[in-house]
Amino acid sequence: MNLQAVVHVNLGVRSYPVNIGYGVLSRLGLLMRTIENDQKVLIVTEKNVGNLYLEQLLEQLRDFEVETIYLPPGEDAKSVSFVDKIWKKMYESKMGRYSNIIAFGGGSVGDTGGFAASTYMRGVNLINIPTDLLAFVDSSIGGKNGLDFEGGKNILGTFYQPRLVLSELKFIATLPEVQYKSGLAEVIKYGIIYEKGIFKKLEDEIEKVKLRDEGTLFELCVRCAAVKAKIVEIDEYDFSERHLLNFGHTIGHAIEAESGFSVTHGEAVAIGMCLESRIAVKMGLLKEKESKRIERLIESYSLPTTIKLPIDRVLKRLCEDKKFYKGLISIPVVKSIGQATIINLDERDLMRLFE
Repeated sequence: MNLQAVVHVNLGVRSYPVNIGYGVLSRLGLLMRTIENDQKVLIVTEKNVGNLYLEQLLEQLRDFEVETIYLPPGEDAKSVSFVDKIWKKMYESKMGRYSNIIAFGGGSVGDTGGFAASTYMRGVNLINIPTDLLAFVDSSIGGKNGLDFEGGKNILGTFYQPRLVLSELKFIATLPEVQYKSGLAEVIKYGIIYEKGIFKKLEDEIEKVKLRDEGTLFELCVRCAAVKAKIVEIDEYDFSERHLLNFGHTIGHAIEAESGFSVTHGEAVAIGMCLESRIAVKMGLLKEKESKRIERLIESYSLPTTIKLPIDRVLKRLCEDKKFYKGLISIPVVKSIGQATIINLDERDLMRLFE
């Protein structure tokens, strides 16, 4: 069974392919030759990923001049200080406009590597090689690169599309369970906001998903990537349709920040999706039974559905978010499974919905 596919992100001169499947890493050298470059490569990764897979990556880059830099795991990597280390490494290595950064890791590595690629010499080639489920289905596609700042999530950032995304799904097998579940929260999101077929598959094949069945995960990753590509094509710079991808994240990011990032991204998004669904019910936009169905699915994958932090402090965090504008916070809410919309609430109205 050939479990490989290509999803195209069509953005004119900024278009690129997303290669997804088992065994796609072996195509890296060939794909790199389709990009105009000077053969210099800086791999941005973290130790756990490097220990497991760096040799396999280097094997595909035998004809390139390769340097490697390591970031800390998780959210700690998303800071200006680590971007500065990347810039210095590139400068010392005499890398130029046609050099390449390969972001080899999860979402945090992708954010930091992408930010560095977008700013060094006004932009160098960025190749995303994600290594976890969250990055496969979401963060590696679409060109958003965010850094945390002063305790806030993704306060600094750029839009900068990669030249190539290569999602080697065999990496899923070694993911720690907590990271795997974080990725599942993003997969659930796509089923809730855009494609109810994804939601139904997650309901019907719970055991296969939990056991990381290759065929099931391949289909889910391709379908989610296709949805993400479609939304990015419609709204590359996040002015309208792309706001829907913030479902669960608007409140979720506030939960992460308020917890000092002790709550994982996936856990925060799961709670955020439940809270934002309850908002929709209270506003008469979503039926109670649909909200309960969403919560049941989230619970079935051992993700949390309730908040353990003071809700008033979490909601205050929302007013520091980049989605807060002219006294209003923009929140995606669900009208029915597979269909979402954006509402704008002021702080007082938001507080009332949680009384």
